Amino acid sequence: MNERLTQQLGTPSGSKKRKPDPLEETGGVTGALGNELSKSVKQNIFGPTIYMKKACPFCFKLRLALLEANLLPGVELKEFEEGSAEMAAFKEQHSRTKRRVSFPIAEVEKERFVQGADELIDHFLRPNNINPYSLPTLQAYIHGPFAQLTKS
Repeated sequence: MNERLTQQLGTPSGSKKRKPDPLEETGGVTGALGNELSKSVKQNIFGPTIYMKKACPFCFKLRLALLEANLLPGVELKEFEEGSAEMAAFKEQHSRTKRRVSFPIAEVEKERFVQGADELIDHFLRPNNINPYSLPTLQAYIHGPFAQLTKS
């Protein structure tokens, strides 16, 4: 009878039985529940989003600081072309809560925005105990190309 049951289940008689994986052992409940819990936790985690203008020296300064400090993977970057419809829509949407929208600007917490390159550099580097003066590439940019580009 045991052989008949084995044949009905599709396992050829005489073959070695394989060990079931954890999902099969528990009927998949633990694995499925774990996957759903993992998804819901990921959906509730807020990650900062930085909005930048292409070819903006201030935006590049922030990007360079985050890159050199190895903090760029922890943020989402959205870049706008000057005069694009996306940029106009973003400015319109955020002008209701701010007097003037300037770039770079970041949503650092849900519905909490910080703008300005220096403010954002401080916001992201300080909690990680990174001094912007210790970043040689950032300092070279600030004292070289950035200084030339922002001369009045």
